[in-house]
Parts: sequence; C-alpha cells; structure tokens
Amino acid sequence: MTLIIRSVSSMVGINILQEEEKVFLSVYANLLSRENLQKEKLRDLMSMIALNKADKDRHLKFMFYHLWRGEIYTVLDYLRKKKFRLKNEEKYLELIGYLEKHRDEIIDYQLRKKAGK
Repeated sequence: MTLIIRSVSSMVGINILQEEEKVFLSVYANLLSRENLQKEKLRDLMSMIALNKADKDRHLKFMFYHLWRGEIYTVLDYLRKKKFRLKNEEKYLELIGYLEKHRDEIIDYQLRKKAGK
C-alpha cells in the first residue's frame, strides 16, 4: 500500500513539474517572440526613414545595442536629438511614438542574462 501511495504521489509531482515547465517555456517563448516582433517593427520603420542601407544599419545598431540593455530613454534621446536626414518624416514620428508607447515593455535582456534567466 505504501509503495502505491509513493508511486502515485511521485507521478503527481512529475505532472506538476511538467506543467510548471510548460508555463515557463510558454512565457519564455512569448518574451522571445515579442523581442523579435519589436526588432522587425524597428527594421521596417527604419527602412522607410533612412536614406540608405548604411544609415539604416548604423541607426539600428545603436538602437538594438541600447534596447538590449533596457535603455529606452537613450534611444528616444538619440532619435529626437540626432539630426536625421529623413526619407519619410511621418514614419520617423511613428517610430518615436511606437517606442514611447511601449517603453514600459522594454526588458533589460542583458540584466536578465546575467541573472541566468
């Protein structure tokens, strides 16, 4: 009888761990997909803003470097103070608006990585 109870409680424990693992993986996948969606949005907007590929790549490199570290205000200051030669001012303002709207959602991935998450 004791063996059966231990087996059943062991199986229940395994099921609980498996469910917790599924939740963790789901949250982790959601974070990664959100980061990828943000990157795609920035790439798309910068393609419509920058005059050429070299400018686009330079600006994206700066933005991704700082956004990875959660430094949203550094990126916003860069965009506002930098004297851009714009292909499309409407998209430039859309980019700033997008970052402002989502500033609280920007995660410091470098800090998370150091913490082992």
